[in-house]
Amino acid sequence: MVLYAQGARQHTATVQLQLPPAEVYAAMKRVLQNRPDLKLINSNERRHLIEVMQGDKSVTAQATALDGNLTLLFVWTDAGESGDTGRDVALRAVNELCRELAVQCQMRDQ
Repeated sequence: MVLYAQGARQHTATVQLQLPPAEVYAAMKRVLQNRPDLKLINSNERRHLIEVMQGDKSVTAQATALDGNLTLLFVWTDAGESGDTGRDVALRAVNELCRELAVQCQMRDQ
């Protein structure tokens, strides 16, 4: 289940995945490699964190271990002046990663 929340400037989506953080991080890197429209800003393998930009939009994703094979994925977004909502950007990012991992994710607003 994907939980979504909105802050003053950033939008956040979280999802719990039955996979180890390293596997989630590897999937984030694969998505990035398949998306030449995304510009890598920061990547930290030890923290399982990736930050990318697409025009005005920014997405930061971090896979955090809850247990050996259980990960909490955080996705923070700022839609900038793109015309998209931060909510849409966050949920598209999560859905794209879920497709790459071949897992089903359902959204729930907080």
